Amino acid sequence: MKYARGNTCKNCRHFIHDTYNNCSNCGMSCDIKRFNFTLFFKDFIVNLDIGFDRLFVQTFKCLTLTKDPGRNIREFIYGNHYKLYEPMKFLLIVGTLTTIITVYYDVFIIADEAPPSFFFEGTSFSSIEKIYSEYFMDFWKLANAYSTVINILSTPIFAFFTYCFFRSKTFSFNYVEILILNIYIVSIQLFAIFLFVPILHFFPENKGEIISIYIFTTMMYNIWVFICFFSHIRMIKRIIVSVISICFGYIGTFFCMHLLFLFLKELQLLSFL
Repeated sequence: MKYARGNTCKNCRHFIHDTYNNCSNCGMSCDIKRFNFTLFFKDFIVNLDIGFDRLFVQTFKCLTLTKDPGRNIREFIYGNHYKLYEPMKFLLIVGTLTTIITVYYDVFIIADEAPPSFFFEGTSFSSIEKIYSEYFMDFWKLANAYSTVINILSTPIFAFFTYCFFRSKTFSFNYVEILILNIYIVSIQLFAIFLFVPILHFFPENKGEIISIYIFTTMMYNIWVFICFFSHIRMIKRIIVSVISICFGYIGTFFCMHLLFLFLKELQLLSFL
């Protein structure tokens, strides 16, 4: 399936003569194909010229300093590539930088973590408390230590539930297009860590509260982009479906993370992490 051909290049906005099959300025085809897995990874591998240029900075502006970031992502999916940086390269750069920052500053690791004592007060479940300490604490430590990596790897999971809940016969996006949407969202969520690191530096005693604010803020951003992107749906339905799909995304991520933890524990690989 191809999108409609026009007289203006959707990639660079250069005028294209009706007899041309490609843009004379950037070389992009006049017939823009819909994203699929083949095209998605082909563009990433062929155009793997990672760098900080005007488009990279402009992407942050178009996804944050605007009232409708979802529209900009939707236009990118439709073929207007002049506003946003290529999604996989964008996530690769932001993800690498934030992973270095979070590991160096131990952003998501809270010292002296302990199981909630209120759950066991007045009970005789000492064996349950022991299991919790030995099993769940190891699980949460792994999740906190590699939180940034988990956020990146969970993108296809969130995309899957977004695709399932927002799928529509009249205004349908395929899974790869929804994956692109979620890649941009995750990239901005990761970038937000840079804004919270200085706060954590000056207020280390309030680390737990600051991380909670970060999580809440990024979730609100996710909902906001969904509301803007799926503009064809009634507002109240957009909000409800956005919240549901995000919740299922977190549940799916927790489930997959739990399976990975069991796998690593069974192979006794946790000590290497």
